[in-house]
Amino acid sequence: MSPKWSDFAPPPRDLTGDYKWNVFLSYRSVNRPWVLGLYDVLRELGHQVFIDQVVLKAGDPLTRVLEDNLAMLHPLLQMGAEVYKRYRLYDRPL
Repeated sequence: MSPKWSDFAPPPRDLTGDYKWNVFLSYRSVNRPWVLGLYDVLRELGHQVFIDQVVLKAGDPLTRVLEDNLAMLHPLLQMGAEVYKRYRLYDRPL
């Protein structure tokens, strides 16, 4: 049997100290179905994944929750398409 692509995926790093997440998924709503699939795959591979619709609760202060959880991310890798440059969620750079 041929190996699956996931056989080559690195295992998640151990989370120590205040770190809670291996991956923080930020997305535009138009990409939600694809990102939810990515969330499932990453969880299956053992990663602790932040995604808003799993972590956020009704009434949570959005900016504060996002900033607090970004601080618990180890390590931060920001990826995105050119279109993301047009949208600013944060008042300070990541």
